Amino acid sequence: MRWAEAVTLITSGHAADAVYGDVRPHFNDTELSNLTLVAAAINAWNLLSIAARLVPGAHQPAAVAI
Repeated sequence: MRWAEAVTLITSGHAADAVYGDVRPHFNDTELSNLTLVAAAINAWNLLSIAARLVPGAHQPAAVAI
């Protein structure tokens, strides 16, 4: 969770060295890359939802004709 939070809060530079040092023993290169991409994707969807002024829980799926 600390890594996802650090990636989310990057405004310039890189994630804090302390957080990177804490996460490295637990994830190999591929796993850390995947975790970083998941955090980035979630952040992108959140930003798009905020920009579109979507209201959580307001979506009503269309009825499906059978």
